[in-house]
Amino acid sequence: MWNIVRTSFALVIVAVTLAFLPTAALSNTVTQSIVLSGVVSGSGFQPTSTFVAFNPTLGTLLDFSVTLSGTLNYDGTAANHPDVIGLRDQSSIASLTMTIPGYGMGLPFSFNATTSNAGLLAEYSGTGSRDFVFELVSATGGDVFNVNGSGSVTFDYTSAATPEPGTLLLLGTGLASALGMRRKKQPR
Repeated sequence: MWNIVRTSFALVIVAVTLAFLPTAALSNTVTQSIVLSGVVSGSGFQPTSTFVAFNPTLGTLLDFSVTLSGTLNYDGTAANHPDVIGLRDQSSIASLTMTIPGYGMGLPFSFNATTSNAGLLAEYSGTGSRDFVFELVSATGGDVFNVNGSGSVTFDYTSAATPEPGTLLLLGTGLASALGMRRKKQPR
């Protein structure tokens, strides 16, 4: 009779431990480099290098950041007109209006954007690779830029939860008790 009570008690300890198994979730980041190099003319586009999508088995994606900076080398002759440059994916990530001072070498640009929008995060999760598009909307229609830049893509996520060592020790103790009770119960 007491063996059944002790075995039941040990199994209850195991069950309670499993039910209240605390976990530790850690905040992590994954950063990848991207580069941009090419010619953009008229109102055109230049893709960045690709980056690998966030792997959802790592945990829950919290936010996504992209930075890109570099230089524009303007090969046109029209002076003091505004051009819009942008960094795009399915929607506009960031845009910047620059006043082009005529023929210019090394005009700097910089983008820095972060989103935690669930729809956009879903676009960057899964398998495969993604890229951004550097976009030029020329005021004169005939502008030509050599564009060079570099930056990074960063995924901030909470890792999949893992059991704490103390809880595993308690679980092991309960299992050892259950096995010990079972062993005493068996005839020799």
